[in-house]
Amino acid sequence: MLGALTLGCSEDGTPSANRSGAPSQEETTYFRCLEKQGLVLEELEDSRLRVDKDAPANSTEKQLRAQESCRDLIPKEEAPEATEEQLAKAREFSACVRAQGITDYPDPDPKTGETRISEKTGNGDREALRAAQRACGPGADGDSDNLGG
Repeated sequence: MLGALTLGCSEDGTPSANRSGAPSQEETTYFRCLEKQGLVLEELEDSRLRVDKDAPANSTEKQLRAQESCRDLIPKEEAPEATEEQLAKAREFSACVRAQGITDYPDPDPKTGETRISEKTGNGDREALRAAQRACGPGADGDSDNLGG
């Protein structure tokens, strides 16, 4: 998943709020929904599911549509709070992306530091958004190509 399914998803496509132990039923249900939307999943050693980033069928546009379709199933677990340093870096990154011309790029969540963007961010121009993110270096979330919402 792009680092993608940001819902608090990590670079490997697993919800970041629950990264240890067996996957929750909510997490499994969410990923099965993504699979029903046509995304190819892979299973990790700990039985967690993630979107296979290398699968040709998992285009950015397809992932964004799947995320939107499954939005109501995103696990409701709380993300860990970010440190002041992480929040400062996330704010700098958001400001930098806006300075690159993506004026509607949001500020990070003041507690978690996560930035949730939608498919409409940057007027829907994914290439311009990716270029701005790359120009600003790795994001505070650790994934400069994170296009999840």
